[in-house]
Amino acid sequence: MTRTGRIVSIMLFVLVLLSLSLNGFLIWQWLNFQRQVYGLLPVVQSSLSQAAVDLESFQESTIEFEVNIQQEIPIRTEILLNKTIEVPIKTSIPISQTVDTTVAVPIAQLGVSLPVEVSVPLNMEVPIDLQVPVRLEESVPISNSVPIRMNVPIAIKISDTGLGTYVERLRATLESIQKTLSDIER
Repeated sequence: MTRTGRIVSIMLFVLVLLSLSLNGFLIWQWLNFQRQVYGLLPVVQSSLSQAAVDLESFQESTIEFEVNIQQEIPIRTEILLNKTIEVPIKTSIPISQTVDTTVAVPIAQLGVSLPVEVSVPLNMEVPIDLQVPVRLEESVPISNSVPIRMNVPIAIKISDTGLGTYVERLRATLESIQKTLSDIER
């Protein structure tokens, strides 16, 4: 072999040894990394489990708050009345008066009537008992402002909102990741 061939062979031998050393180092690092990951798996699984429980608790929770309303509401309308009402009238009217009148007194033997001026005293009470129909056809305008002052309690269940659906999907994803990690551990 020539001197150049020997140098090339030595260089190839050194490169092969260097490559084997580098591969050995990478395998050792990978095994080290794998050991560290397996050491973290229980911590990660516990954290994922706790996160799923917390998400479930959040999904079942209710957001409660009060809204303070202070406002005036204007009311403008007309009420149409179109009705007949029976009004009872039950009373007596006293009459105390003297009435001057002429009375024709017939005289039968003469066949004539003789007019006589007479004053008739009236002293009496006239009873009245009536049902008088009264027709109401009226338009009554109403214009007013009604003040509204109140605190309205509001309670929103997270599960009834779109956020509840999102939390459910997130919880399912965490459980899927937790199952995948359990499969890796075996």
